[in-house]
Amino acid sequence: MTPPDTSWPEYAAASEGQRLAALPSHSAWVEANAGSGKTKVLIDRVARLLLKRVEPDSILCVTYTKAAASEMQSRLFARLGDWCVMDDGKLRKELASLEHRPETDYDHEDIGRARELFAKALETPGGLRIETIHAFSGRVLRRFPLEAGIAPGFSELDDDDAADIWDAAFRAMGRRVVRGDTALVEAARFAAEAGGGKGFEAVRALLPRRAAIQRYIANAGGIDTAVERLAREIGAPALGTADLLDKAMGADLPRKALQDLLGAVPTAKKSDAELAATLATVLSDTPAQERFAAYASLAFTKSGDPRKSNPYTAEALKQAPAVALFFQTKDVPQGSEIHRILAIAEALNAARLFERSAALLRLADTLFDEFDRRKRARAGLDFDDLIETTSRLLTREHAAEWVLWKLDGGISHILLDEAQDTSPAQWKILTALTADIFSGHGAVRDERRTLFVVGDRKQSIYSFQGADPEFFLLQKQGFIDNAETAKLDHEIPNLAMSFRSSPEVLDYVDTVFDTDVFTPDAPFTVAPPDAADVMRHTSFRRDQPGSVELWPLEPKTDVTPAEPWAAPQGQESAASPKARLANRIAKFIRREIETGAVVWEKKQQRPCRPGDFLILVRGRTGGLFDGILQALKRENIPVAGADRIQLLDSLAVQDLLNLVRFALCPEDDLALAEILKGPFGGLDDEQLFAIANPRQGRLWPAVPEAKLPITAFLENVLERRHQSPFEFLTHALERGVGLPRPGWELILSRFGGPAREPVTALIDRAAAFDAGDAPSLQIFLNAVERRGGEVKRELSGPQDEVRVMTVHGAKGLEAPIVILPDTCSAHRGERDGVFITEDGAPIWAGPKTSDIELSARLRAIAEARALREHRRLLYVALTRAQDRLIVCGAFTGHPKGAGHTETSWYTIAQSAMQRLVTNGRASEIEDTDRTLLRFGAAPARVTPAAIATTSATQLPAWLTRPITLEFKGQVLSPSRLTSSSEPPVISPFGAGRAERLRRGTLIHLMFEALPEIAPKGRRKAAEAFLKKQPDLTPAQRKEMLEAAMGVLEDKDFATVFAPGGRSEAPVIGRLGDNTINGRVDRLVVTPTEILVVDYKTDRPSPPTIEGVGEAYIAQMAAYRAVLTQRWPNRPIRCLLVWTDGPRLMEIPPSALDRALKAIRP
Repeated sequence: MTPPDTSWPEYAAASEGQRLAALPSHSAWVEANAGSGKTKVLIDRVARLLLKRVEPDSILCVTYTKAAASEMQSRLFARLGDWCVMDDGKLRKELASLEHRPETDYDHEDIGRARELFAKALETPGGLRIETIHAFSGRVLRRFPLEAGIAPGFSELDDDDAADIWDAAFRAMGRRVVRGDTALVEAARFAAEAGGGKGFEAVRALLPRRAAIQRYIANAGGIDTAVERLAREIGAPALGTADLLDKAMGADLPRKALQDLLGAVPTAKKSDAELAATLATVLSDTPAQERFAAYASLAFTKSGDPRKSNPYTAEALKQAPAVALFFQTKDVPQGSEIHRILAIAEALNAARLFERSAALLRLADTLFDEFDRRKRARAGLDFDDLIETTSRLLTREHAAEWVLWKLDGGISHILLDEAQDTSPAQWKILTALTADIFSGHGAVRDERRTLFVVGDRKQSIYSFQGADPEFFLLQKQGFIDNAETAKLDHEIPNLAMSFRSSPEVLDYVDTVFDTDVFTPDAPFTVAPPDAADVMRHTSFRRDQPGSVELWPLEPKTDVTPAEPWAAPQGQESAASPKARLANRIAKFIRREIETGAVVWEKKQQRPCRPGDFLILVRGRTGGLFDGILQALKRENIPVAGADRIQLLDSLAVQDLLNLVRFALCPEDDLALAEILKGPFGGLDDEQLFAIANPRQGRLWPAVPEAKLPITAFLENVLERRHQSPFEFLTHALERGVGLPRPGWELILSRFGGPAREPVTALIDRAAAFDAGDAPSLQIFLNAVERRGGEVKRELSGPQDEVRVMTVHGAKGLEAPIVILPDTCSAHRGERDGVFITEDGAPIWAGPKTSDIELSARLRAIAEARALREHRRLLYVALTRAQDRLIVCGAFTGHPKGAGHTETSWYTIAQSAMQRLVTNGRASEIEDTDRTLLRFGAAPARVTPAAIATTSATQLPAWLTRPITLEFKGQVLSPSRLTSSSEPPVISPFGAGRAERLRRGTLIHLMFEALPEIAPKGRRKAAEAFLKKQPDLTPAQRKEMLEAAMGVLEDKDFATVFAPGGRSEAPVIGRLGDNTINGRVDRLVVTPTEILVVDYKTDRPSPPTIEGVGEAYIAQMAAYRAVLTQRWPNRPIRCLLVWTDGPRLMEIPPSALDRALKAIRP
């Protein structure tokens, strides 16, 4: 980017910082502000590494999400692709700017090499390694399964699969409790009592903390010793709560002295009467727990705090002086019984804390063991397992050295993006991979190895996934110390300039997080503040002014209108502050668009459009999120809808599931009524009542009697009840026999565009379900209702619609105008009262009033961390704004209160704006019925842009006319045409299985790629390909080369691997009443014949054709039958390539004919 002023020192510093960060020969740690071009620097660095002739597969770039990895790869390939077609002069200029070299340094060879990078990156096996840490871990474990102690053919469990196994493990633990497992029964009792009926929810919540707790148990030597260790850490008394109470209210109670005191205490005054009543209870025969509860009231208030006044009057002290000896609290010395009560309470708190925590630990141990056992039975690893197993693999003695040595040979440059969101467990993997960078040993390649880390502690907002900004700081300091000790070339560049936001937005952010306001604490971390906490943003857009507005809170009103009895649960009333704020925001956006308020675009101003507005909330629940979407729709403003949708919360999805429910059970009156009222039936309440009310039995017989137009459609639904879920649903959506229009059209006309994503997600799930063993409607419905699912909608695209998102969902996005309406609530602290110590021990603290020193300290740490993350989330929200930032809120809390909590975003934002007002930099602005505060100038106005309406262009009639063909068959997979099983795979536990599978995969890849190369160049290309596989020995490379080339160079099969054949060719066509949909590994079409070639990489080659499984022959027979329809006059030959040989085997036509007759779809 060209600076507006080459003498601008801040820009010069930012350019120098980016240059240093992208130096391919130096390691670097980049901690930079939002919008400072961190991702650009990372891509620059990768491009410069490639220009330095670094092999693409020796670069590992780790980022936080799959979406980020995809975007980063797209941006890099876009740059490399542009280089391919750029003219020499322009490319020379761009390379010079990237590498900070004179243009004259680049000759034709340099230009040519730059143009080749795109193809080189594409041809790299596996592509450029830009991936998440989980993807990298999975790749490492597949390469070293035996060293990691896992099944070689393990599968990665997604969230739904892991949740199913977790629920099954939880039920299994419950059965053990019911069967009377003594230790578990006692633990379950403590958990149930402590949780008030929800004790097991605390156990369920331990899943994200599983690794730490399991390490704690393992390090202790087992569950029993872990419980003993826990007791020591808590300082639990030797006696349990029951024994403590019995002793305290029995042997240790000065009964005779208290009886004498009871007789002497006057009861004329309330306090003295209450004291007497308490003593009477203490001396009674009621249970010890009840007596101590009464006794404790003499030392504690009802809120649980120590009493500051004596529990007796001066009159009682005169008549019974001994009362002070026992119960004095106000003065010194403290009464002996008060002292004892406090000590007992402390001991009871410790005992109860231990009982709760020990119960939690025992239940967790049982639950985790069952969870792990069930995963092993499926040879599955969840996301946490990937990280923990890889971490153990790379740090385990002996095995780690071997694994790291093999990995070092393939990874020379490691780049870590979004480092602030990396958890300590993930850091262990990266530390193991990079340890030798700082020692100077271990690298196999000649080039110097480097580490590049980029992140921003202020944007660490994923603590619920293990992110820890304090650990990020420790790693940064470790990087500096290690680099200096090893005398390693390294950089800590300064990237303070923001290329995203206007100067006013950045000045306001600096004011909000002014360190003087938070002194002596740091605003973003629990660690003491350092220089990086001093907020100093510099805007590149210094000549493009913007503004920040703080609106007054939407107040509460005295009017409480009656809501309709059918109002949805959680919906805000029209008079509520949230609903009125939502309406105000919608009207504001409408006004800004209609009056032509300007935004900046490439140094030019233009009128704003709906797509320029981004509304950020903290969560999707509470009514504000839905209220804003509804208000925008009422104003006819294009809105993208929710960024995440729960599948079962979509009315369109429920309408489709109701069709399934009705097909399975026509007697389900509720499902049928919802169909009749939904988009398929179109009835209103009165029409439905007219049909349902007079009926004598079920609703379904009344529908045909009423001669409703939907009757034929519903009868067709019942006829299709035996279809697979995908066929059933797509038929309703695309054909809808008996409907006036296709189902898709009816749904979209009722619910609009936002219904498309959840319905598509349901169809995708049905398609995936059909690939299973029993694709029935009943099992599908049960799976969907049980698991639900979340649909994530991508709202970062170019659609011209207002976006309403959570702050977490908006990470990495930006918009010209950002509105923050969800600002009045407090930060969210620890809700379940369960804390994890540094050693991994679970501490179930319970209520704050029962804290002991340990739980109070852990609670304070958790509270401080939650508050800091609350502020970091605000920083992310504020820095999404490019031109304008609007902070507003809806009044919350007591009507006489401030309307916002002390730690709320509004409190912080208001304080900053008031300081700007005091300094004369912000001013009050009258805006119709209220006064707002503005920092910066009001936006200019120009001719407004037209708002796209939701009405579509008139479509031609033929486009919506249903096709006449009625397809009644099924879509079949060629690999599942027979009931016979496939030939046995290579033994999963056999010797050398991993090597054989690896060999088969590589030969498969060579068979796929080498035929496109001229025969003379194939051997050289194969050698280059195998040389890039660092895990192969020279002997293995030679053997694979000769095996592959032995087939490719065989003259008898020259036609099979001749250039022009198609790899991974789709084959789709009719087979009887059904459709075959498959893909062949290679299809060769010549003027004289058709060759269908299929590779087999995971099964041993049979000696003769008789040993080939029926499933394989049936598969090839189906392909031949379909292709015969396309080429009826050419012979079609079917061949199998067994890579375990390798060996090429042709299936005789007679075997194919027999198999075709035997196919049973």
